[in-house]
Order: sequence, then structure tokens, then C-alpha cells
Amino acid sequence: MESEKRKPGNAAQICKIQNAKKLIEFCDSLKPAGVGSYAKLHADGDEEVAGGGRQYSRIRLNLVDYADGTGKSLKRAEFNLSASEMRRILWESKREILRYDVYRTVEPLYVGVEQVAERSNMLLTALNFIRTVFSSQEKLRRATAPVQVREDYKPWELRIDKLISSKRNDDGSSPMSRLSITRIPLSSDGKPMQSPWRITIDNGTAIAKQNQNGGSYAERGSFKSGNGGALYFNASDEDWIAAVEKVVAFIDTFEKAYCCATIRKGRSIGVMKTPMEMNENRDTPQSLTVPGQTNAGVQSTGETSEQFSAPIQLIL
Repeated sequence: MESEKRKPGNAAQICKIQNAKKLIEFCDSLKPAGVGSYAKLHADGDEEVAGGGRQYSRIRLNLVDYADGTGKSLKRAEFNLSASEMRRILWESKREILRYDVYRTVEPLYVGVEQVAERSNMLLTALNFIRTVFSSQEKLRRATAPVQVREDYKPWELRIDKLISSKRNDDGSSPMSRLSITRIPLSSDGKPMQSPWRITIDNGTAIAKQNQNGGSYAERGSFKSGNGGALYFNASDEDWIAAVEKVVAFIDTFEKAYCCATIRKGRSIGVMKTPMEMNENRDTPQSLTVPGQTNAGVQSTGETSEQFSAPIQLIL
């Protein structure tokens, strides 16, 4: 049976992109929220689990470099992403492809009038012929010819830093991981890149500091790369978008399969309360949601497996 042939550890793999030297994979580490916080859908350290500790619902992104061999020569980096972060990555990735097309100067293609006239007995036939010519010639031209891009175009990058402030190394530093996703559409000579997406992961350390609100952040300039340095992977538009879409589809399926049951259970046992009901016996209201207001930043949650040091940074 296929399940018997599957290698241990591969069952959680949602999808992967692989070449001769490197591999990047998205793995399932999702967990539903507890009954006491069912409306959050995903576990985010709000409730303790049996045996102590807290759970966090994540997609694990693994990057493996085996260019120098396997075993001790194998290089590995990983980064944990929440469901909302994965959905944002998909949205931003698709938006960047469209944004680049706006900045790109496309040379017009001309179809011979004689060629169209020969097939213009019916308008539909002519349109289909033009579409075929445009498609084949455009693919060839894009793959070989330099592309002119407006001078005000700037490469796009999405960067996420996560600091585990609850852990301390002997030198006082804390584990910190950096993820960078960028799209570089053109090479130095102006030709289109076959794999314009670069995904970089750096598992390093930084000095954790505490702010006035009780959250934590990485001291400026204190980040140090891990022993193996940052690892990167290049992917094509087709491979990257297909992979991220598959991950988001898996998240949607997970929420329907597991979170729905938690919602039904939570509502049935009467844990559903409004903010006013939760604070009716308190002198000072706690965390009331005001319509039209949003959080100014990401606060420290005491997460043991990962923790935000800063909100997502979108660099254009």
C-alpha cells in the first residue's frame, strides 16, 4: 500500500518545490483552538494543554540544502507561519506579479494583415488565430528578449522576523528567525528570470528587550546569523504560486474539518460570552473591541515555540 511505502515524517508534507541541490517544503503543524477560545479557530497559546505548555497552530516551512552532500553536510533552516500569514503571502505574491506587469513596458506585437485576412471568413476564427499567434510569439519573446521596465519600479520584498524571547542562550541572546520573500524579475542584463522568487530563511539569535507594554523585541543591530548562515531557494512563478495556493487550500480544509467541531462544542456548553458579560464584575473593562479600531502593533504573547518581534514589513 502507498501508506506503507511512505517515508516516516512525510505524511505532514503539504507540498514541496525541489531541484538538484535544494528543497523547500510546507508541512502541516496546524492545531485547532481550545473550546474556551473557539472563535479564534487556530491555537495561539491561549490555553494550556495536558502536561503543561501551550499549543500554536502553524505551517512549518523547511528549506534544505544538500548541494554539499547529505548527513553532516546537510544544511537546514525552518520558519513557522500562521494561517493568516500564509494567506497574506498568497495575496501579496499574486499582487506583485500583477504590479510588475503594470510597470513593464511591453513591445507591441504585429500580426500580418494578410494572415488574418486569409482566416477572416468568420470573426471568431480570426480572433482565435490572433490569440494563437500572440500566445506563441509572446512566450518566445518574453523568454529571450530584454524587457524594459519603468524607472520607478522597485523590487518587492516581504520580511517577517520572529523572536523566541522566552528562551535564553548562555550569552544572553534568544533564538530569532528571519524570513524574506522577494521577487527579482530581471537579471543584470535585463532578461527575464526563469525563477524570480527568492525565499530566504536565517535561523540566528538576537538580544531580546522588553517594551513598556510587556512585549518583547530584538535589540537593533543584535541579530546574528546561524552557524550555517542564511539559506535561500529560487522558484518560478508557476511553482511558487501553485505551492502557496495548495497550502492555503489545506488551511481552508483544516478549518472545516476541525475548527467547525470546536465551534459547535464551545457554543453548546455556554462558553460564548460578550465582552460586556466578561467584564461586568470588573472595575476596569478588559480588552473591549471598539468598531473601527485596530491594533497598533504585534504584542508579545509569551509563545514558547515562536514569537513576533515586529509586525510584518512590506517593502516596496
